[in-house]
Parts: sequence; structure tokens; C-alpha cells
Amino acid sequence: MYVGTWAARTPDKVALIFDRAASRSGPLEITYAELDHQSNRLARYLRHEVGLVPGSAVAAVMGNVSEFAILWWAAMRSGLYLTPINWHLAADEVNYVIDDCGAAAVFYEEHLTDIVERALSGRETVAVAVGAGRSGDRHWADVLAAHEPVAIDDETMGASMFYSSGTTGRPKGIRVPLTGLEPATNVGLGESIMRVWGHGPETTYLSPGPLYHSSPSIWSFAMTAIGATAVVMDRFDAERALALIERRQITASQWVPTMFSRLLRLPEATKARYDLTTHEVAYHASAPCPVDVKRQMIEWWGPILVEFYAGTEGGSTCIRSEEWLARPGSVGRHWTGGTIRVLDPATGEAQAPGSEGLVYFDAMSNHRFEYHNAPGQTNDAHHEGLVTLGDV
Repeated sequence: MYVGTWAARTPDKVALIFDRAASRSGPLEITYAELDHQSNRLARYLRHEVGLVPGSAVAAVMGNVSEFAILWWAAMRSGLYLTPINWHLAADEVNYVIDDCGAAAVFYEEHLTDIVERALSGRETVAVAVGAGRSGDRHWADVLAAHEPVAIDDETMGASMFYSSGTTGRPKGIRVPLTGLEPATNVGLGESIMRVWGHGPETTYLSPGPLYHSSPSIWSFAMTAIGATAVVMDRFDAERALALIERRQITASQWVPTMFSRLLRLPEATKARYDLTTHEVAYHASAPCPVDVKRQMIEWWGPILVEFYAGTEGGSTCIRSEEWLARPGSVGRHWTGGTIRVLDPATGEAQAPGSEGLVYFDAMSNHRFEYHNAPGQTNDAHHEGLVTLGDV
């Protein structure tokens, strides 16, 4: 499903809560009706005013703000590729990503005006600022006010295109083909993950990571595809995360091992202060988790940890806490029961257990990617229906 479906079914339900602790401006709640209306306005701007067509690209230089979610759904419902850009990058790196992804429009926050000014120097790219921005750029509020909150006539599913440093040289865009389906009937990667793990409208999800990374954004916005509620932190703070689990009655969350380490460093009195009983599952990925860190987290939170080994390109193993306690350090089996093989990188032959080789996974059926503008590296990543992240 997609946001329009839930806006019709549960218009007043809160789709997203942006916890804005850093700015001290208080949380911002967005209902499904508001998310639907505002993303419709933006989709109309992109398609009818900017003149983009399905397959066109836009880019976001934004933090964890509500406008990111609106842009995400505007792109998803109008057939566009959306590239989130790490706003910590240098201007020349931002320039490279904008150029490589072919972004016809760039959206950015006011406090990032300087880096965007330098990144777009000499370009004719359309730019929209959340806040003041550069002279001559459109303003977010004005753009939305100028368009009706009604879906475009030819809604078609778009896609994200994140950039990964998983190959040699400069980062590469991970591009999947557009399905051509209407968003209401398209089951994307995020929604399929939610279905595998049994999440639905009753889920309340905590996302403490930056939305310019694939997992935090794909999972957060997949929650809005299944009618759930996602709580997005503007930045990670260990005690704040515990407080949100209690206050928002979080049932599911996703972390990286560094966050676990910072949580464990909290004083025991602080850890004991918060009621975490609603918390049913804590996913973690993006880096190997030290055995002692994970063991301590399981002792504290209970056997609710689920670990992934995957990348933006796909792949994925998973392991639940009970399995991990029997095999500490393991990252488990293929997450949907598919094939994992360790192959000789030179010959493609299967390696014997205990031998070194590249790890290959069954490719996801709805995530058949290519490295944008890099056919050679795309070919290297695929082998007879399997895909590798390049890990030995």
C-alpha cells in the first residue's frame, strides 16, 4: 500500500513524529492526511511546474526533518528517483553526487545553504530551500502553497537511489528499475521487509539514525506504507532514546553497534529510570557488533535483538537473540531462507567451509540493482543470480 491508502482509511492517525530535541522546538506530529496532502502538493510542483517525468531524479540535502518525509513520498508517488545526500560531505562531494545522479531539482535546509551554494556553483539546477536559502531559490512553503493537495493523474511508483562506498573509487548510486506500477499496488523493498517481520498498523517504530542512510529512511517510510507510526529522532542521544521508548510506547526500533555502546555507558540509575516493556524487537545492522556489547544488551533488554548483515545493494542474513546466544558472533542465515555462497573471486567456484572467498547472496526479486554509470562494477557484483557486497 502507500500513504494515499492510509490517508483514506485512517486520516487522523499519526504517521510520523519528528522528535526535535536538538532545536528544542518540541516534537512535530504529521497525520496520514497531512502527509498525503503535502506530498501531493509537492508531487504536483515537481511534475507540473518543474516538468519532471517518471525516471527523473531529485536530491535532498537535509537532516531528519519532516520535509524529508514529504519529499520522499512526493518522489515515490510521481515516479522519480530520490537521492538523499549526506550533509556532512564536502561541497565537491555533494557536487559529484548531484552531477552523477542527474538531479534536476535539489532540496535543502537553510543551515546548509553555504555547502549547497558551493556545490551548485555554475549549475542551472532548480533548488528549493526549507527556510531562507540562496537568493533566487524557491521556498518550500511557497511551493506547497501554490499547488493543490490532490494526487497527480498518472501516479507511478518512484524509487530511492542511495550512494554507497562499497566499491572502489567514488561512491556509486544503487539504482533499481522503476516498476511502472501505481503506488497503491506496488510492494517495494521496505514494505516487503515489514511484511517478513510481521509489522503492521499496530507498530510504533523508533528511528535514531540519519535519514540520509538507507536503513533509517527505508524502514521509517516503509512504516508509513503499512499504516504504522514512525518516531524519528533529529539526532541520536542515548537517554533521549530510552525516554522515547517509554513515552511513545515503541514496539520496534533499529540501531547500530555504536549506539549500543553509548547506551551501555549510561549510569545504571539512568537505565533503570525508563519503562521499556512495550519494546518487542530491536534490529541492528550496518557494522559488526562486538560480542561483549551484544551480550550486555541482551542481558539488559532481553532476547529481543535481531541482527542483520546486509548493504544498500541487498543481500542480508539475520539472526535472533536465541540463535546468537548459541553461536556468539554469528550473523545467521539468509533472511528469507535463500542461498548464501562463498565463492572464489577469480573463478566463481564454491569454496570449502573455512576457506576464504567472496560472500554471495540470492538477489532480492524486487531489488535488482545496478551501480549507476558503472556497468563494469555492476557486472562484478553479480554472478549467476547472486549478488555480493564485496566482503571476504
